[in-house]
Amino acid sequence: MRGVQEDVNRRTFLTDLFAASAATSLAAWLTACGDGQDDTVTSFRLPTGADDIVVRLGFGGGFMPIEAYFLAMPSLVITGDRSVIEPAPIAEIYPGPLVAPLTVRTITAGGLQRVIAAAAEAGLLAEPPGYALPDGIEIYDASSTYLDLAADGAEFSHVAYALGLEGTSTPDRKRLSAYISRLGDLTAVAGTSALGDEQPFVPDSYRVQAEVAEPDTTSEPAA
Repeated sequence: MRGVQEDVNRRTFLTDLFAASAATSLAAWLTACGDGQDDTVTSFRLPTGADDIVVRLGFGGGFMPIEAYFLAMPSLVITGDRSVIEPAPIAEIYPGPLVAPLTVRTITAGGLQRVIAAAAEAGLLAEPPGYALPDGIEIYDASSTYLDLAADGAEFSHVAYALGLEGTSTPDRKRLSAYISRLGDLTAVAGTSALGDEQPFVPDSYRVQAEVAEPDTTSEPAA
């Protein structure tokens, strides 16, 4: 999975006319879908591969060691084969699991269309605006929020630093934050019967990071 370092300026763009027409037809389209229906409406052309990313939401950066950044997982991933992958609950024990557990469930074609339609309604299927902090606001220790979307042959990578902190709101940042908040209740966005039951996610590969151990940072356990 790619991190927030990817260059957001390489994304292809959609014209203002397309964004406006998509927003205008959205209300009628959502009515036709109906809550909980696995309809066959395909307003958006979406990737279909198991390794293709349709939606990815995550957080990174801030004052955290590189090891923690390496271990950080997205909060939500929806792939082209309509798999929804999210972090699983972890017991409050020390030490925690070596590999953070994940869950996976399915989302119907209609449900995924509604998730992307909500992104279009928020104006996110367009070239990202940059999400600069308001003038006069300086923050140095916050994390960045990143949201990747893919639809109609284009990809859009939205990256916003210190999103949601008091005093950092702008119209663009507010729209992004509102959509991310909606993703927190995926059932409400996709439809009541659009999501399958959660199952443990079993990865087929792992990333491994090795570092040279410095003698002055290690010690023998106490006798």
